[in-house]
Amino acid sequence: MELKYKYIIGTHVMFYEIDILHENIDSLIQCSNEVTNKENITFEFMFNISEYLEAIDTSQITVEELKSRFFKQMKRLEDIGVNVIKKIYDDNNKLYAIADYRRDFNYNYCCDYDYLMWGETDSLFPLQLFEGLEQIKNYAKSQNIHRYTVWFAERKMWDESWAPLEHVDMEKEKYISIKNFPNEEEFLKKINKSPHSIRYVMSLEEMNEINSKYNDFNIQILKYPKFSGCGLIMSSDLIKAGVNIPKGIFGCVAEDTAMM
Repeated sequence: MELKYKYIIGTHVMFYEIDILHENIDSLIQCSNEVTNKENITFEFMFNISEYLEAIDTSQITVEELKSRFFKQMKRLEDIGVNVIKKIYDDNNKLYAIADYRRDFNYNYCCDYDYLMWGETDSLFPLQLFEGLEQIKNYAKSQNIHRYTVWFAERKMWDESWAPLEHVDMEKEKYISIKNFPNEEEFLKKINKSPHSIRYVMSLEEMNEINSKYNDFNIQILKYPKFSGCGLIMSSDLIKAGVNIPKGIFGCVAEDTAMM
């Protein structure tokens, strides 16, 4: 397919996440390979090797080895013809967390792209990513809608307020709470056999298999913001209008709530 719009996905990667980065890259390569004009796709990765909060165990891996593994994954993206921006954060004297990165990402790129997306090292983007967003953008423009977020269907989340985001395959399942188990071991056994649970570690192959059962997009419109941070998609006009993470938010989780 040929893209009409321009996309950028930004991902903040902590040094202790380097072992799981490869599958995130797998998903990005997969959806990018569906596109003929790959120059419309940009990926930015900020590799955070700062030891402000946590020291790197150099008896296990050196800083140079960490960088080498990071750049190896970046080359996989470069080799398919997309734009790749690589950054390293290594200031041990100043905290720079994921909220800081996402705030800067929104501000820096909202004037140059049609869509801004928050990647996360342990998140996977679907094969149909760009196809779906092109359709949504065309519809939004036809309805004079310019400031909005997009969120792909999710698994069973924490409470009923998340139900509007659930994938149709997950709607009839029950949320699995640790409160219903005698100990954490029994809870984890159940989670590991329950793909509908938000705590389950789903592979790219499993996600593809679920999505392959459906030929059309089921697009729903919510009149209020609802999303978790990994995989959030924003129209650039939303950010240009002034929506961003407040300066008072610097944690590793609260940026989701701050944006909502």
